Amino acid sequence: MPVSGAMDSYSSAFANALLGNDKQDAVIEMTMTGAELQFTNPTTIAITGANMHPELNGKSIEMFKVY
Repeated sequence: MPVSGAMDSYSSAFANALLGNDKQDAVIEMTMTGAELQFTNPTTIAITGANMHPELNGKSIEMFKVY
């Protein structure tokens, strides 16, 4: 089994740093169309990397910021 990890290691490490996590902690990485996620518990997120025009509860949010 080969070693795997984020394709964009800089953005992964940056998101983890924003959240106070270890730089190697798991992240969700997306390409092209992104995703629609629903959280059932209080959750803190940070979005880094390519600008995929993120929204939170139907409103545009900034990149590289903790929510």
